[in-house]
Amino acid sequence: MLCIYILVIAGLEANAISGLPNAPYDIRVDHYKVDTTKDLVINTERPRFSWKLSISEEERNIQQVAYQLEIKSHIIRWDSKQVISNQSIHVSCIGFNDLQPASFYQFRLRVWTTQSNQASSWTRWIRFRTAIFNIHSYIRSKNDSLMWIGSNQITMNELRKEFQVSNSSPIHSAIVYLSGLGYYELYVNGDKIDLSRKLDPGWTVYEKRTLMVSFDLLSTIKSGINAVGVRLGNGWYNQEQYTPPVAPEPNYGPPRFIFFLQIIFEDGNEMQVYSDPTWIGRQNAILHDSIYNGEFVDSRYDRPNWADTGFNDSLSLWIPAEPMLPPVNETLHGQIVMQDMPPIRAGPGALHFEVTNRPIGGYLSPNDIHEIQGALLTETGILKPIATWSPTIGVQVFDVGQNIAGWCRFTVRGARGVGIYIRHGEVLTQPTVPTNQSYNEVYTENLLGATQSDTYVLRGDPAGETYEPIFTYHGFRYVSILNLPNPMTLDDVECLVVHSETTLKGHFISSNPIINQIQHNIQWSQLNNLMSLPTDCPQRQERKGWMGDAALTVNEALYNFDLIKLYLNFLNSIVDSQGADGAVPDTVPFSDGDYPSDPNWGTALPTIAWQLYRHYMDDQVLCVFYSSIRAYVESVRRGYQSTGLANLYYSYGDWVPPPPQSRSNSSLVSSFAFMHDISLMINISQILGYHNDTEAYSKFYQQLADEFHQVFFNHTSYFYADGMQTAQILALTLPNVVPDNVRKSVFEYLVSDIEQKGNHVSTGIIGTAQLFPLLSDNGYHDLALELVTSTTYPSYGYMFTNPYENATTLWELWDVPFEGPGMNSRNHIMFGSVGAWFYSHLAGIDLTSDSTIIIWPRMVSENKKHLLLKLDCQLNTLYGLVHVAYNRDVHDTVVNSIQLRLTVPPNAKARIIFEPLFSGARCVKLMEGDKLIWSADLEYTTEKYQIESQIDRGLMIVHTGSGQFTLECVVKLVALNFKYFTISWNIFDFIIVIASIVGQTLGEIMANYFVNPTLLRVVRVARVGRVLRLVKGAKGIRTLLFALVVSMPALLNIGLLLFLVMFIYSIFGMSFFAYVRKSAGITDLFNFETFPNSMIVLFQMCTTAGWSGVYQALTNDQPPDCDPTLNTPSHKGDCGDTAIATPFIVTYVIITSLVVVNMYIAVILENFSQAQEDVQQGLTDDDYDMYYEKWQRLDPSGSQFIRYDQLSEFVNGLEPPLRISKPNHLALVAMNLPICENDRMHCVDILDGLTKYFLGALHAQVANTEADATIDIKKDRPKDYHPITTTVQRHRELYLSRIGLTGFRTNVERRRNERKNRIPTLEKAIIDKTFESDHVKSSTILSNDVENHEKNLATTPIIKPAMNANRLSVHQ
Repeated sequence: MLCIYILVIAGLEANAISGLPNAPYDIRVDHYKVDTTKDLVINTERPRFSWKLSISEEERNIQQVAYQLEIKSHIIRWDSKQVISNQSIHVSCIGFNDLQPASFYQFRLRVWTTQSNQASSWTRWIRFRTAIFNIHSYIRSKNDSLMWIGSNQITMNELRKEFQVSNSSPIHSAIVYLSGLGYYELYVNGDKIDLSRKLDPGWTVYEKRTLMVSFDLLSTIKSGINAVGVRLGNGWYNQEQYTPPVAPEPNYGPPRFIFFLQIIFEDGNEMQVYSDPTWIGRQNAILHDSIYNGEFVDSRYDRPNWADTGFNDSLSLWIPAEPMLPPVNETLHGQIVMQDMPPIRAGPGALHFEVTNRPIGGYLSPNDIHEIQGALLTETGILKPIATWSPTIGVQVFDVGQNIAGWCRFTVRGARGVGIYIRHGEVLTQPTVPTNQSYNEVYTENLLGATQSDTYVLRGDPAGETYEPIFTYHGFRYVSILNLPNPMTLDDVECLVVHSETTLKGHFISSNPIINQIQHNIQWSQLNNLMSLPTDCPQRQERKGWMGDAALTVNEALYNFDLIKLYLNFLNSIVDSQGADGAVPDTVPFSDGDYPSDPNWGTALPTIAWQLYRHYMDDQVLCVFYSSIRAYVESVRRGYQSTGLANLYYSYGDWVPPPPQSRSNSSLVSSFAFMHDISLMINISQILGYHNDTEAYSKFYQQLADEFHQVFFNHTSYFYADGMQTAQILALTLPNVVPDNVRKSVFEYLVSDIEQKGNHVSTGIIGTAQLFPLLSDNGYHDLALELVTSTTYPSYGYMFTNPYENATTLWELWDVPFEGPGMNSRNHIMFGSVGAWFYSHLAGIDLTSDSTIIIWPRMVSENKKHLLLKLDCQLNTLYGLVHVAYNRDVHDTVVNSIQLRLTVPPNAKARIIFEPLFSGARCVKLMEGDKLIWSADLEYTTEKYQIESQIDRGLMIVHTGSGQFTLECVVKLVALNFKYFTISWNIFDFIIVIASIVGQTLGEIMANYFVNPTLLRVVRVARVGRVLRLVKGAKGIRTLLFALVVSMPALLNIGLLLFLVMFIYSIFGMSFFAYVRKSAGITDLFNFETFPNSMIVLFQMCTTAGWSGVYQALTNDQPPDCDPTLNTPSHKGDCGDTAIATPFIVTYVIITSLVVVNMYIAVILENFSQAQEDVQQGLTDDDYDMYYEKWQRLDPSGSQFIRYDQLSEFVNGLEPPLRISKPNHLALVAMNLPICENDRMHCVDILDGLTKYFLGALHAQVANTEADATIDIKKDRPKDYHPITTTVQRHRELYLSRIGLTGFRTNVERRRNERKNRIPTLEKAIIDKTFESDHVKSSTILSNDVENHEKNLATTPIIKPAMNANRLSVHQ
């Protein structure tokens, strides 16, 4: 059987041009994309640059060899010259002086690649400007003239000022800096600056860090009179948004802002406009605004030209602004800093695209993708309602078709003074119980304390008027409008999607509609919860920066969107919220939850930093936040020192498992987070070169790993803690926690529990996040696919296939329709962690710290491939597009095959891993077109590839660079190379198979001169079933006999079934063919005249032998073979009947040979496989040879002895079945092995103990052994064999010594407490001296040498830098 992989690696597409190679593209400065950033403001003196190489399609393995960067301003011009380097990401300007603050710069670059000796074309000159680097100090230096202004007397939310600009010289630059809290909008000369920018600035811990923004107003400011206006909203700088006593209520007050405009003229003169009491303000049409409760707007108070020059308002009271206290707390070292992240935007400009929203591999058609519920992500960011209705008089409801965060823009017509009330909700009301009818009204009971409503009073414009909120946002799919003066149409409503500006960099689509809908819901839920920080939900009285949600979903978010700036700002906010003890709260800014945080919430600090490093390969992130991460981990450690892992503190545990399941052991769940963070500390410190921390945390981790197993493992039931799925998942996920000898049992228990629940999870958000990678990485990928594609409760698919409501975003709870009006969000991201698994395992894209991209799609087995026939995944990395697409549809490919198409970007390398599509298969040759580039007999590196084959795992690994390749990998069940024929039974197999094939075509010749082909068929069937191979050696015979005995009941039932089939066909045969002419296969013995003869001919055909002759005789229906004139049966030869004989023979052969015989073989093989695990087999000569071969390595002199301290390592190094893997100390002690003088152990004693251990006789022996039993000295021992103790006695001696030491220490501690108030100085000296002898120095355990003793204690596992935080790796 063959399995064919077809790999197509497509290079990046680029327009071929004549002349120089194409210029680099997608330039980034300090992580900002220059193509999508309107006004590029850099807030660092030393920015770093990144770019992508543009190549033509036919080029392969393109690498950068050099670059050149030029920077200029109006006073300097700098040229890096040609820099020999392949670095194209995070490139610093070596030799360039620091950028100057508040200055304009331009830069361009070009590169040299292996594609050509020529330099590429230059990029265009790219413009950017720098901010005032220390803007807080600048503001303090202007203390007398620059101030925060607002009003404590009235609600002053609209302020303006006019100023004169000289016309003596042209304006060179006009830069404004401002911050308005909670939110602001800026207007200059009547126009709003940056129309799509909303809800600015971002939410931070205002007293620690308030954000300021900057705009370039050169095109707006003019000579003469200018006017500037600022609108203010409450935002998060308002007590209404906080919920004490859960969190402390901040000392926030009325809205306020700070503003300064810096104008520089061409002649060098400057002028400034500051926020001061010369500004005047009033309350505008927004009478009230609230994040939770929306806006109350009376448009009759609008003043259309309020921010324009010459404005005069005789109807409103404009009063001077007054100075306000700054929001930052100088005592807490608060700072005003530049907002260093993209803003929140509404509609167009909020979402950019680096990937297409359609498959590009060519495998998936629209019919394959199926219809997805909800709206597609688009660059417009505006959705039109898909339906409207009136559930009751005076109410009109609109269905947007997608659960979003944002608001709607309404066009309304009505009389002046009429008010409309706008409500928002995620679902409609459910049918009432008495009438079983629904009124299709918007459901709002799950909003808790938030009303999420807007009120708008019309001004009565005859042409109609448009309203949209300014300083609030809502989470909704349905909008209900009450008291409409006139009905509205679908064209009167459009809804704007609102979120932090970002770029879609990942796209995942497949042939499975369930997976596609989950991916759709994840992306929308993630976007809806990006509001300058990652939030939990966008609708109810929360919308907070819950740390647990952020930690669980950051990996998924970074696969889908470009969010490094948003997460860096969030990390800064976490540090701002961090206490002096290093602890952090559950929410950031702290407005809900607990302090200190639950460990699975606090882990956001190290986890987000780690994931940013993984996705952006930027170790500067780790360096900046290392001290804060370390302080947090140490704060958890101090809590652990008081409680241990068994009682480690928690707040939430494995939050929201599916009812009726309860939460798993919460201390175990907290211990998982603590150990996960310790492992990250090991990885991060290793990367940054903090070797002391690496060593210390490595030792501590191993200590925790041992404690975790000791505390939580149930040695009776072989599961962890309470036996719930989450406990097993988290234990198995942590490296070096579950010992090898129980790992399989724990895994089997977990899988069994999932299967017993009908392939459903019982996990909350913590367990679910770890489950899918764990299954896929440990041989249960089929089960992972079955879980994720399930549509019954509880599952992801149930969220949108249930009969109650079809979700277009993720639910907060598995059972949302059955919960009450409490915590019940329909737009929650915390279960979105599975989205990372789509990219990392289904598509197989994983990132490393260098330019190597790992591409390892995990393949579902052949019989489950319908779960995922086709897949198309795009991921735009810093090097360019990575694309993975595959096809396993039998209509497009051959059976047992896969077509795989990949894109590897230039300046990157790929490590492509192929999995076998069925058990026992491996790749034997690799083709490019008609050219053989690799075979199983040779392993070498070609010009284009480095290829390796891991035979033991069935993996084929291809190392390649960028370019377009078409590879064909042929996989066989058994590779027929020369090594195959070194085994005699394989030669026998080969001969039988070849002879059987020849027998099919040369049956008559072989029957006359050699052997009957029927015999070969029987032998071949036996060999295909691997029955003959089972009798090789004593092991096989015993296991085969055991399998046959176990199989007897099933075989008897199958035999009865076969007899029943033969009986039925005998009756039919005698009825229709009793007297056919004896010819071909019908003879005196083989015929249908009697029942015994009928059974004989039918039994013959069971082996597929002789059926052609029987068929020929039964279809003889023309003279001279028969006489059709005979009307009565006779022995002269009746005619057959082709119409009856054909289905008779065909159905019989299929039922017997293809069904019954295969059932026989399947039963035997299944029981044989089980017997191999269950039957205790004896040891063979090969096992003993292996034992002594390993022994010779430790005992080259042939003394027959090894030291006792070598025993554990020696036994761990043996091969099965004698091997006992570590930890094996207790197992070896239980063997009660003799120990001779000088701590030596004899080889025969050890072998004898291992043999008894393997045969299961050890337990009875040890149970009957007394401590003082005499040691049996056997005759085959050497003369210097003098046992003095045993392993059991030695263990007891050590145990008693430890008890004595513990008692001694307890007594010393008691005496210290008694003397505490009398002679503290003397007591300290005594105790310190006592504790210097803390360890018993035994020659059987540790070296007497103090230095060696310390080395033994220092031997701890080191954790490698794992690129995926969910898959940590530990090695010795």
